Amino acid sequence: MDDVVFVDAAPYWTVHCTPGGRLCEQDQAFVVTVTGSYDVVLRYEALDSVGDGDVARVRVKGSSSSEPQNVAAQLLVIDGLPVLEISATEEKLDVLLLRKQRVQRVINQGSGDVSIGDNVFATGGPSLTIGAVGSGDVTLSTSSPVTVDELTLSAQGSGHLQGSFSEFDVKTLRLAVTSSGGATVLAGSNGTADSFALTVQGSGSLCLSAGGSLETNHLKIKKIGSGDVSLGPRGSCQDAEVDVGGSGTIDIGGVQCHSVNVDLLGSGNVVVQATDSLSGDVYGSGHLHYLGATPHSIDNVNYMGLVVATPTLSSYHPSGCKSKPFPSFVATTTNSSNQSDGSGASDEFRYDLTIDQSNIVYLAGVVFLVGLVLRWFNESRRRAREEQRQPLIGAQRRVYV
Repeated sequence: MDDVVFVDAAPYWTVHCTPGGRLCEQDQAFVVTVTGSYDVVLRYEALDSVGDGDVARVRVKGSSSSEPQNVAAQLLVIDGLPVLEISATEEKLDVLLLRKQRVQRVINQGSGDVSIGDNVFATGGPSLTIGAVGSGDVTLSTSSPVTVDELTLSAQGSGHLQGSFSEFDVKTLRLAVTSSGGATVLAGSNGTADSFALTVQGSGSLCLSAGGSLETNHLKIKKIGSGDVSLGPRGSCQDAEVDVGGSGTIDIGGVQCHSVNVDLLGSGNVVVQATDSLSGDVYGSGHLHYLGATPHSIDNVNYMGLVVATPTLSSYHPSGCKSKPFPSFVATTTNSSNQSDGSGASDEFRYDLTIDQSNIVYLAGVVFLVGLVLRWFNESRRRAREEQRQPLIGAQRRVYV
């Protein structure tokens, strides 16, 4: 490691890289990992006075002490990637990043909350990954359009991720929720990607919403458990694949797709909108509804070979789509001796989620078993459908033209 952390006379501690080293390249993207049980604010501000090799300034919120206690901040290389590691076990931290839009990945591994301000993470390039691992929350906001190739947002454990974008236009959007956490992703105008891949495993909820429209060629949703998924309120896609096991609701009724295939096993509810074809199978007590005009053809049956898709006039919107206001960051003066306290920036920044880490292992086992059953049903029903397709078409299916 060719980078060190040293203490300034001011209440900020400067994370410094060795001039001339790889980590000191101004255009070098890096990763931020956060651990500990207290909240961390990540923000960018253009300062008039920045030392050569300065990467970040770290301050304990509300403290004027120049001696770091129970705080760690270091810059190192892990698996070839520059990583800024931040940990706070007893105090809230204010982290001022000195390089604009250079963070490619942020992972919250602790139980404290992390808020990410404007101009912190990269808006272009190969990828952007934001994750909440454990019980801590992550909230992020950006006023710049995001145009990375792959945008990945995930929440694992009981933490909640909330992302607010002005707009995004990416090749692939991946959203994932595991266990009892949740993810709420909001686009102020439009959200566009060649493919949307959404996954929910457990009781958590996932919401993707846009003030304008959500546009994609390929939409794929896989949900196992009791969680909810919601997309909308407006959008379009060429083809959609929805695979559901368990209870809960999937609402993509506001997204108008050319063709939709739904495989539903369990007691869940699915709302879709298809202009051309609606296909798939329903096993269990679940319900499949379509919003808007009747699809040109409906080839969706239950285990008895009966068409089960029914029209609906309304669309369900999960409570998980609710979001809380993003905190206002307090600006830093260019003179380090007159730093603003900023104690209100994230004092109210908590979701007070219930933590139950002991359920994660149990849930993983349940998810695995449900997945096996779902796969078996899928294979069985497809073989049965191929064998019975002609009789079913003649006797029991209706085709809308």
